[in-house]
Amino acid sequence: MSWFRRVTSSPLRSSRERGRSRKRKCCWSHCFPSWKRVKQRMLAGSSGGLPTGRIKHRLMPRRRAFPYSAQNMKVFLRLLTLAGVGFWMVLTSPGAAETAAEANAQQLIAPEAGTSAEFNPAAPKLSRSDKRFIKKYTASSGHSIAISKQAVTRAVHADVRAYAETVVNTEELITGELVVLARRRGGEAAIGHTRSVAVEKLTKKSIDAYDEAYLKEVMGAHKTAIALLEKAVTSSDTYVAAFAVQYLAVMRDHLARARQIEKMLN
Repeated sequence: MSWFRRVTSSPLRSSRERGRSRKRKCCWSHCFPSWKRVKQRMLAGSSGGLPTGRIKHRLMPRRRAFPYSAQNMKVFLRLLTLAGVGFWMVLTSPGAAETAAEANAQQLIAPEAGTSAEFNPAAPKLSRSDKRFIKKYTASSGHSIAISKQAVTRAVHADVRAYAETVVNTEELITGELVVLARRRGGEAAIGHTRSVAVEKLTKKSIDAYDEAYLKEVMGAHKTAIALLEKAVTSSDTYVAAFAVQYLAVMRDHLARARQIEKMLN
């Protein structure tokens, strides 16, 4: 007979049974009084000398500690937070972001470029860092377009004129996509202003010194654009990251080509 059945079947025991219980180092009559007596004492608001804590401990079946206690939950949340931080650092590392963006760049950029430039409330909003990136990059791109348009007509060497025309076409394409992105995601075009001071300085250059001055100025703009694109590769916005990966290689090629032409002129 199990101890629970033995207790519930005969709540009141004789002194003989109580004596046996004492010999077993457990007072059954003391640990398990009758349910009627327990109820009377509880209703009276006093334990009456009955070990209520021991009664509850003995009558309730033994079980393991609940695994999700307050202390265990704190440890679990700390481990979960550390795992989440580690996973986020892996995803936002330059190598991982660049690899993931390269795989999806063509799929993401092509549909976005062909869509309307009107504001779409349902589209996810750009973060502050992405808006700053668009504003700074379009300012640098506008500067490159302005000086390159002038170089198409004023440059002496044919290679410089061809290079300037390539820069104009590429930068206009990039700026157009950024304008569409800014208007669709932010409700307004976060476009920077062209630096007309540099254009005026190039205008004052002589014919012999114009080509070298233009290449020096456009290489500075390309370096600024490359630095901005390298930072945008780690953007949380999938489209912005894919955009940066695609045109980062293009701008590096433009910079390398400008250096080759500069060496050729010297």
